[in-house]
Amino acid sequence: MARWGKVDFKDLKKLQKKMQKFEEIDSEALCIEIAKNLAQRVYRSAVKRTPVKSGELRKAWSVSEVVNVGGATYEIEIINSMEYASYVEYGHRQQPGRFVPGYWKGDDFIYDPDSHTGMVLKVSWVKGRFMLTKAEQMVDSKKEQIIEKMLLEKLNEVFSSD
Repeated sequence: MARWGKVDFKDLKKLQKKMQKFEEIDSEALCIEIAKNLAQRVYRSAVKRTPVKSGELRKAWSVSEVVNVGGATYEIEIINSMEYASYVEYGHRQQPGRFVPGYWKGDDFIYDPDSHTGMVLKVSWVKGRFMLTKAEQMVDSKKEQIIEKMLLEKLNEVFSSD
């Protein structure tokens, strides 16, 4: 009769405990953490891409709370509350030849409806800057790597602890 030798099941028991610990991870909390991480990346990138004259447009960015919109789908809104933010984001039409009252202060035009001086608009379309659109595209192109890294960190946290 053949002998197979001795088997030590201590490591297998340790692995079983770690697998149980992994199963106890709050998956909803992990999804929320990932959503917040991705949203913060979009937010920071949008703020960096926002043109600055007075700084008000850049300061107006905000991030909402995470909302579960059903199942494993979470939503976070990144908002710019300035009323003209969409015009800077997407561009806008203007009427060439129209007089706009105001005055120049250095390189900046200051709108003043009571001014007798001003400027005449020359172009019909002002191009958008796409601050948020480009920020979303940048993070979207890297989201798989970001999520994978966060999951690996969580796995390392679970499996490296004793």
